Amino acid sequence: NNEIEERGIFVYDEKGVLLEESYYNADNKLFSKLEYTFDEYDNLIQLSEYDPNGVLEEMQKSKFKDGLEQERYTYYYDAHHVLVTKYEYCYDKQGNLIEGLLFDDVKNLLGRWIYTYDEQQNLLSEESFDSDGVLVEKRTYNYKYDENGNWTERITYDGEENEPRVITKRQFEYFD
Repeated sequence: NNEIEERGIFVYDEKGVLLEESYYNADNKLFSKLEYTFDEYDNLIQLSEYDPNGVLEEMQKSKFKDGLEQERYTYYYDAHHVLVTKYEYCYDKQGNLIEGLLFDDVKNLLGRWIYTYDEQQNLLSEESFDSDGVLVEKRTYNYKYDENGNWTERITYDGEENEPRVITKRQFEYFD
């Protein structure tokens, strides 16, 4: 079957930076459009996603300092352009995500996520809390490193279990 099921149109600026994506179905009807806005340092500061009728569904806004993302806000809207939920993300000085907050349309806290990292900036833990601050989920990570400081094994644990949930192994080949 050689029929086109989906078509995308991409718009770039004179520097080759992606500014817009539009996606069409097999009937050539628009089903999604994304618009990108960058600052003078080519950091993505806003991403807007629209439905087929041109109604804003999602908007992400980011703030950068010294080339690293420091804050991000994600807004989700309904078909009437009414805010449904808002996520706020905070980053440390190394650019690691350290906290996420979820709010409803009237700014009630719905959830919170906390992230910690080791000296090599590898994720050590993720904790999820409900609106009352009660721990809902916890995930921890242990690493094994090679002589060059790259992690070769990451063990993921869920909750208080001592049994690994996922073991991820990486191999490196070094050249002189």
